[in-house]
Amino acid sequence: MGLLGKRFTYKLKKITRVALSRIAILKKQHKARCSYAKSDVVQFLNLGHHHHALLRVEQWIEEQNMLNIFVMIENCCNFLTERAEAVENNKLVYLSNLTRVS
Repeated sequence: MGLLGKRFTYKLKKITRVALSRIAILKKQHKARCSYAKSDVVQFLNLGHHHHALLRVEQWIEEQNMLNIFVMIENCCNFLTERAEAVENNKLVYLSNLTRVS
């Protein structure tokens, strides 16, 4: 049994798959909010409500930042999945080398 447990790669892949599916849902929600905030800014500026437009711009920036964070988390999950596969492959190579030596 290895340092990280017997079924570590399986668990890691499963958790990252669940995280990626949840991130996809959250990204859709935040994209919609971002779109609404952007269109509201245009409408407020056309109506001359500059204070309200400023508030909506702040919300739009927050939504954009959240979308950027989701992309970063998505990249980390993909990286972890790739590395888990590499660790699993290296472990198999190591075990096969041990059986040859024995």
